[in-house]
Amino acid sequence: EMMVIFPEGAIFRDRVVHPLRPGLARLAIQAEQNDPSLNVQIVPIDLNYHDAVPSLGTDINIKIGQPLSVKNYCDASMSAKASAKDLTAALTQALTDLL
Repeated sequence: EMMVIFPEGAIFRDRVVHPLRPGLARLAIQAEQNDPSLNVQIVPIDLNYHDAVPSLGTDINIKIGQPLSVKNYCDASMSAKASAKDLTAALTQALTDLL
């Protein structure tokens, strides 16, 4: 199964990675901890539309980064909040690398 979440919490058109909300990381970590067989992956994706306000037929450039394996951020010695913070930082870096 697949889910799409925009971790910045809004759409920005300035080609800058804005601070990510922690919800994505928390959901992913909770899902992985509840069922490790899920093997939750977060795939960073950069969408760059040709037009500032895209419409049907607008050109788009899409860059797809390497998946982040959530199990690497499920450390029993850390709090869920600290784990989510680390995962959010890694995703921020992955998104920045795509720009």
